[in-house]
Amino acid sequence: AGGVSGAWTWAIIYPFDVIKSKIQTSPLERHLQKGMWTVGRDIVRKNGVRHLFRGLGVTLVRAFPVNAIIFPVYEFVLMQFGHCNDKNLHMDLSIISNVVESKKGGSEEFGILN
Repeated sequence: AGGVSGAWTWAIIYPFDVIKSKIQTSPLERHLQKGMWTVGRDIVRKNGVRHLFRGLGVTLVRAFPVNAIIFPVYEFVLMQFGHCNDKNLHMDLSIISNVVESKKGGSEEFGILN
């Protein structure tokens, strides 16, 4: 499910990413005068609609396994820390604040010298 959702996300977002990259690589004075829609229209007029999807295949090949792995690993880490609930997966941030509060006096337990 993670791989498919990641691939779909990139397929939808990719044209906007191409426009963003064009704006970022253009000279400063040029992109200050043009908005995102204007740059997108210029790309389509000059190179065609297919240019907005150039490189999408490689991105999808990368996105599918990355997103397929991220979600199970995230849930595994939550379970290892004991913060997994069948009804609601969330990280309990109170453990972080407890560690911070208990370590204000020193950090010997972590093997760090004062």
